[in-house]
Amino acid sequence: MSVSSSSLHKKTKQLVKQQESQLHSLMTSYVEEVENKQRTGDENPTEVEMDTDGVHKKQQPIEILGDNLDITINPSKMSMQRQKKSFHWFLVLVKEKQLTSEESKVPFEQPLNFLALNALNWIPSSEQLKSLLCSFKFHVASVLLHYVPYLQSHITSFPKYIEHMYMDQVKKKSVFLNCDLIDASENSSEGMIEILQRIHELAVPHVRNNPNKDVLEKVVFGGDVLTNERAFSAQEAMQNSPSEYESLLGVIHRPEVWSWSYVHNYSCCFIKGIYQLFYKEKSCADKGSLYQLRNLINRRNVSGPDEVISSYRAHHDFIADITDSYIVAAFLDIMQMEDTSSTPTPIPLFSLMSDSQKNEWLLNVAEKVLNELKINKVSFQHISDAIKSLDSDMDNLDAMKSDDFTYLCAVCGKEYCKSGWLKRHLEKKHHWIFHVPQGNSDANSPLQTFLFMSLLYRDTYDSYRMGDGDRIIRNVYFEWLYAAGLKHTKYKIWLFRVICYMYLLNPEQSFEYKWNMTVNLKGGIGQSIPNDNCVEIQVHNIKSQLNTQGSNKSFKSAKQICMTTQVIDAIKNGLMSTAKTARSKSSRPIVDKSKDIMTVIDCLRSTGFVKDITWSSFNKFKDPISHIECVDLHNWIVHQKEIASTYMK
Repeated sequence: MSVSSSSLHKKTKQLVKQQESQLHSLMTSYVEEVENKQRTGDENPTEVEMDTDGVHKKQQPIEILGDNLDITINPSKMSMQRQKKSFHWFLVLVKEKQLTSEESKVPFEQPLNFLALNALNWIPSSEQLKSLLCSFKFHVASVLLHYVPYLQSHITSFPKYIEHMYMDQVKKKSVFLNCDLIDASENSSEGMIEILQRIHELAVPHVRNNPNKDVLEKVVFGGDVLTNERAFSAQEAMQNSPSEYESLLGVIHRPEVWSWSYVHNYSCCFIKGIYQLFYKEKSCADKGSLYQLRNLINRRNVSGPDEVISSYRAHHDFIADITDSYIVAAFLDIMQMEDTSSTPTPIPLFSLMSDSQKNEWLLNVAEKVLNELKINKVSFQHISDAIKSLDSDMDNLDAMKSDDFTYLCAVCGKEYCKSGWLKRHLEKKHHWIFHVPQGNSDANSPLQTFLFMSLLYRDTYDSYRMGDGDRIIRNVYFEWLYAAGLKHTKYKIWLFRVICYMYLLNPEQSFEYKWNMTVNLKGGIGQSIPNDNCVEIQVHNIKSQLNTQGSNKSFKSAKQICMTTQVIDAIKNGLMSTAKTARSKSSRPIVDKSKDIMTVIDCLRSTGFVKDITWSSFNKFKDPISHIECVDLHNWIVHQKEIASTYMK
């Protein structure tokens, strides 16, 4: 069958029009609706979208996602005129919010005064730690149910996931569209400014017939951490512009710090940090250490921190398997079982229990496992106490600040320009005693720290899979503190900014900010992925089609693919559904790792109880949190808070 080039051209134009029509329905209509609300007597009923019953259909709020699209053209025969070419474009997606503030089931609190917040607000609270340990209990119980046949035969109604209040909304298939391909590179300041200007033109509602062009509603702009850092810098460069719109302040940044793309994300960096801490060649003789167990089960695809990026999945799976092994081994010790096929002692009376009682029994055993491995003993109280005391000292100094921003000594009235000078004066002349933080006397053991960090990673991974905004943000508090301890400076800043937005935005905006961090591509429970992965999938699809053009690749053809690929996929899926064509499976096969797990368990229990295992080569180990200098951290938080109040509002 042959198709003429003119017919192909006409069909392509039709497909582009279909995409533009969908974009108008999703994005343009919403922007126009917001702008019309601000006008008096200018709303045109004919322009308002109606549903099938002729009733006004309220447009769903939107978010913008984006990432760079880099293409290289290698000539088959190189010459001075025919050299390698590199193109750097930017793909913009528009996404319909899965959850809005109107759907909240919890009343909103009053907005907070950001500058009045103490540094303690960025430190994980005891309530957050308690909530995290509850999530750990669920993960431990799930591991036991997976590997212990006796439990599988008696407990059949244990939940398969951690539920949250908005399961019905999050499990729906997400609506997102390729919006535009911009011929500009995010690598340069000029290119990023051009990208943000285009995003403002497309998606930010503003007063159009006004020289000031006031922004009517800010739109969340999500992307990987590098994209957001460059966008943040572009906004700083445009601070002197006369209006919010021209200053590019119509977007709210959301660094998609947790992504499964293996590079430029904190999931990869966090795993790398675990290997930097615990994967040591000198520990090859330490029973239960990562290096020793790697050799025991012959995981030759695990090579340590330097290879985490290039072989992410292998290193991720290895940590998960070792964590599972420790959990099951501790359970066998507690229940006095020889192996997983044995019967627990004392024998649980499951025949007399209801389903809920069985589940409660399993969670209680999971808590005992956490206690056995001392995971429940991990505490951040020493940092909380130190930061709280430093906040109190700072509040006392701020109370002496006058209206002209000088400091007057409350005892003798002497004036100082800086708080540090006043502090020295109070110490020397008036013998004031300021708090000096002490080190943590109850430092965590290496095994204890490893298991806590591994379970924190597992819970964050699961929270994104479930689209659980509350758990995602709760875990950010712990992750940014570990980033500080591991000297991951950039991720420390980006995670800190995520928390800042929870306080800077009003309660309705912060609710939508945290509950729209994922995309559900297929629909269903547990099918969500981080937003950045959705963008990368679209980038990969466009690149795959573009690479079929060989050296004929161009921006025009790339933009044409960008505006047609989703329409073509929808047509293809419709035809497959009509014809009942079998779809190829994209999921990876399930691998039985029980033999590896049992081998590790036998090794861990070979000389005694698992709780007594010590890694002797780590005798000078200090956990990452103990490396944090509380005074430096407090000063850093205060400084970054001032920057956030200036540039992130």
